[in-house]
Amino acid sequence: MGYPKKNIPHFNQKNFATLLALLHAKGSSAIFSLDVEVDPKSPDRNAIYISQAGLGLPSKEYYTEEKYRPILKTYEEVVAELLEMIMKHIRRDKDWKLVASEIIRFEKQLASVSWPAYVSL
Repeated sequence: MGYPKKNIPHFNQKNFATLLALLHAKGSSAIFSLDVEVDPKSPDRNAIYISQAGLGLPSKEYYTEEKYRPILKTYEEVVAELLEMIMKHIRRDKDWKLVASEIIRFEKQLASVSWPAYVSL
């Protein structure tokens, strides 16, 4: 399923909620996910669960801990290569390594406010 370009607003702070709603309507778990599951405290009822969506790497520690720095560097290189392969026929003039570094910068910001992998509420 593709995203018709005319229906995807250019991201800015004013349309952030609209963009999130569109992504969720298309099945993406952008920023957070909503799920309906059986309530473990009352099995005859369902409960709504809200959880943070995943980052590109397994947990926030991959963005924040020095021991994972080589993995983060490799991840950024892979993101750049994927962008180049996917987008080269559409935008040849774009610096996809720069775009990848911006994506990683954004993921680092998300990681800084994400729960650690071991937190369960």
